[in-house]
Parts: sequence; C-alpha cells; structure tokens
Amino acid sequence: MNVTIFTDGAARGNPDGPGGYGTILQYVDPAGTLHEREFSAGYKKTTNNRMELMAAIIGLEATRQTEIDELLIRLDGTPNKGRLGANAILGVSMAVAKAAAASV
Repeated sequence: MNVTIFTDGAARGNPDGPGGYGTILQYVDPAGTLHEREFSAGYKKTTNNRMELMAAIIGLEATRQTEIDELLIRLDGTPNKGRLGANAILGVSMAVAKAAAASV
C-alpha cells in the first residue's frame, strides 16, 4: 500500500505566537478510488518548528494501525486467534483506531 502524506505547520509571532498544522493522507485503492483524510489543529502559543513536527508526527501515527494489528496477532500466536480471541483482538484494534482519530 502506498500512502502519500502532505504536511505543513507554522506560527505567527514565532516563538510563542498562535499557529497550527495540517496533514493530508492520500491513498488510491486497487479500484483506482482516491481516499483522503485531513488532520489539523491550532494552538494559542507555539513555534514554527513544533507545528512542522506535529504535522509529520500526526501523519505517521495515522499510518501505524497495521503495525498495531500485526502486534496483536503476534501476541495471540495462534493461526485462528484462539488464545486471545478474535473478538478481543478486533475490539482492541477498533479502540486504538478510535482513540487515534479522537486525538487529532
């Protein structure tokens, strides 16, 4: 899967002025459909560097769901998710995704 991440961040009155960041993730599925997700936030006091870094960090965190799911499957260690249970693994996966979405 190829995900493209666009980021930008800035602050006025650097340092300690108002600012914010924006991150756009784009993915084209096998059918050719473009999927896009935008993340942004603003702060009353911040710096240019912090906003540029936050944009990149948020974009990378949003792409880690697969790694989390793979870790859960490895922790289970069975071919049919019988040790931890498929429902438990799915529940944790969904909770992580929901928390990640709510944090931005």
